[in-house]
Amino acid sequence: SRLNEVYQELKSKIDTLFDKEENKKSQTLLIKAQRVWIEFRDAECKLSGQLERYGGTDNWKLSSSVFCKAGMTQERSLVLEKYLEEINAK
Repeated sequence: SRLNEVYQELKSKIDTLFDKEENKKSQTLLIKAQRVWIEFRDAECKLSGQLERYGGTDNWKLSSSVFCKAGMTQERSLVLEKYLEEINAK
């Protein structure tokens, strides 16, 4: 997926920019941020699916959740691309 590509590219770029200590700190923060974001995305989309069609069918809730995840994943890709652009501009 595009998100994974950008994430891996960002991780690799961080390795080339800073000294070893800063690399490790930046890598740790990136990994933590990504893990927390995934948890947030999953919970947010589950809630969205539940509330959007309260009392609707399970198929509708699943479909809503899938679209939510796709949209949020695309947005996250753009955020990581922005970080990458900022790093490349330096």
